[in-house]
Amino acid sequence: MQRTWEAPLRETGEVVRISSNEIISRIRQQFSYSHKAQLNYTEVKATDAKIPHVQWLVRCTVSMLTEATVQQIEGEILEYVQAGLGAELLVERLRVEITIEDVHGEILSYLEIGT
Repeated sequence: MQRTWEAPLRETGEVVRISSNEIISRIRQQFSYSHKAQLNYTEVKATDAKIPHVQWLVRCTVSMLTEATVQQIEGEILEYVQAGLGAELLVERLRVEITIEDVHGEILSYLEIGT
């Protein structure tokens, strides 16, 4: 099911309606630049009760594609999520839950990062 939230634009503060699919598409677009990881699953939800929403939780599951370190991929994921979500929307708080798998689906790492 697709959720829709009211969120302020980063530049003007104007409140817009945005769907989870739109946010996920923006995050997926950022991942298209990666040579280290493939995005397998993304979930986005606002975590604050007030409207417009400025606090978000993003859950990502990715597969490592190269011999990069888990730490490198964790940093890359955070950058992509921040760019995908925060490029247009005002984000005061972001929590990202990252699950990294190898190419066979075995979990290598789980991490929560907050900004």
